[in-house]
Amino acid sequence: MTLELLTQAAMTSPSILEFPAPSVAATAFQGDRITYEISFNTPTFTSAGDAVTELISQLYKRASPRTSSLDRPTPATTNRLVDFPILFCP
Repeated sequence: MTLELLTQAAMTSPSILEFPAPSVAATAFQGDRITYEISFNTPTFTSAGDAVTELISQLYKRASPRTSSLDRPTPATTNRLVDFPILFCP
């Protein structure tokens, strides 16, 4: 499920080429963490930075909790990213 979510996030970026398709692999398992490697191609070398920014934005949107406007924020949702940061490493 996580591999599919990461692949879909990569495929939604306009800077990432559809062919060859982006690939995702789990590269390390350490305690409560799994490290993934996401590989993709861009039309030009200079557009790779934009692609990474778009990918991180997509991952952040997918990792953020969904709340309706009627829901009141709770400490669990407002402090979730402070307590458990999402780390992106090159």
